[in-house]
Amino acid sequence: MTDDLDQLLKLLRLKGMSEILDEEMLKADKESMPFRKLLARLLRAEWQHRQESALAWRIKHAAMPEQWSIESFP
Repeated sequence: MTDDLDQLLKLLRLKGMSEILDEEMLKADKESMPFRKLLARLLRAEWQHRQESALAWRIKHAAMPEQWSIESFP
């Protein structure tokens, strides 16, 4: 990834996208993937990253006495 692109992704706080950008761009070149499909994959990865981060934050700040899951919930 170029330094300019890396810096922009960092400034825009697109961490999920920056983590997979190089791999997805290589895959897109190899498969002659249309730009819209590449962009959709990158945005989907960013959305998923944000969902996972938000869930982790909520669990961390829930002040639960122990880590519970659906299976271990009383």
